[in-house]
Amino acid sequence: MAATSMTCAEAAAAALGGSTAEAVVRGYVTSIAEAFSAKNKNVSFWMADTEDGGQVFEAFRAACETAEDVPTVGDLVEVTGTLTKYNSTPEMAKGCTFTVITPADKPVNLGPKTIAEFLEMKNKKDTCVLTGVITSVLKEDYGNLYLAENLDTLYVYGVLTPEGEAKKFNTLGADVTDTMTIKAVYGEHNGQPQAPNAVFVSVLKGPGVELDTITTAEAVAIAKTLEPASGKSLSTAETYVVGGFVVKVKDAAKHTYYMSDDANTTYGDFQAYQCATIDSEVNVGDYVFVRGKIMNYNGGTYSNYEISGGTLVHGVAPEPTELDTLSVADAVTIALALENNETSTETYAVRGYVAKIYEEYNEQYSNLSIYMTDDATSTFGDLQCRRASIDAEAAQALAPHDKVLIVGKLTNNFYNETNTAQIYQGKLTVEEEQAIEKILMNDSQIKKVIMNGVVYIVRDGKMFDLQGAQVR
Repeated sequence: MAATSMTCAEAAAAALGGSTAEAVVRGYVTSIAEAFSAKNKNVSFWMADTEDGGQVFEAFRAACETAEDVPTVGDLVEVTGTLTKYNSTPEMAKGCTFTVITPADKPVNLGPKTIAEFLEMKNKKDTCVLTGVITSVLKEDYGNLYLAENLDTLYVYGVLTPEGEAKKFNTLGADVTDTMTIKAVYGEHNGQPQAPNAVFVSVLKGPGVELDTITTAEAVAIAKTLEPASGKSLSTAETYVVGGFVVKVKDAAKHTYYMSDDANTTYGDFQAYQCATIDSEVNVGDYVFVRGKIMNYNGGTYSNYEISGGTLVHGVAPEPTELDTLSVADAVTIALALENNETSTETYAVRGYVAKIYEEYNEQYSNLSIYMTDDATSTFGDLQCRRASIDAEAAQALAPHDKVLIVGKLTNNFYNETNTAQIYQGKLTVEEEQAIEKILMNDSQIKKVIMNGVVYIVRDGKMFDLQGAQVR
């Protein structure tokens, strides 16, 4: 007796009703449920009565000789076999056969795309070639993993061999920190983007890919080239990655932070404004990278230079270098040689004594203001340290004639026809009497890499993780 021909809806209802009859079911392929198995020569796929009808009826492990014979999403097919039900799933039993009645428009290979482009396109039919760093592997046999390119991360739900075989990722020689190329089609699960059953192309062994970054000073210079109208903002067309130290957490809940190239200041040159923080809590002193379009917001009497709505990750602070300390007299000489209200580009460390505390400790901003001198007994200050950052406990114990070290940029402050040597918002520490001839400052000339969706640091061919421990 000839098998009964059914729609997908009819077949689903019959299977759920207990029928085990032989049938021919006609419908459109809506997705591949299980990738082609070269060993077992079969493939599983979902069907529906319309091309966008979802998962109505499954052809379970239908006979399929080669990967080229796998049906394409959108194909109109007829499946012949026995109706059955498995865990409330209506399906055609294992060993069923299929015939393509009307081929769908065949997908094309769009060639190399960035992960950012892939996520933006949301093309669920055509193939893209993606390259990124493997940041973590969740299932070593299936190849469920995260792939990162710059600060863009993609979840890859399974990696097939070039022959289309599943559960053989651990034979491909790819591991965390390696750069891998895949062929992928965009998919989603629970509204989240992913690349299901990507096909392996190649792997490059190594600790990641270098990430080009700029300093906060360079970012500010770029922002200043933008000229928005008063009360308006203007952004660059290009995307940048800006590295620097967090000097102030403006709004932790909204992920807004002030950044600077100088860890020893509380004044931020650049702002990460409402940027998604994708790894952990951000605190003052952290070295971070923020990715996005640089913006100049013109507030009328002021301008904010920032990346708004970008992504932010932690990095390891750049390799420190030594910086000689100055006497107060030397610092005053350098400051007063500057133009009126000009600030030095270099950071200086100045050692001396407290002559006078002229602004008491501010708990909200963790700073105070003092005058410094080289004379341990004088009450006349030669260098003004305005709103210097200091530890609360040290601030409470600070008194005139204490020995201190201030680190910051020198300014020739011109106010009311008077020039004053000043360090504004520097970092102040109280010292023991024994002299310390040098302190450590940070050198931004360093290579950054992407790994585990986060930026890492390479120094002298060695890689360090977020805690500064060597990982390679």
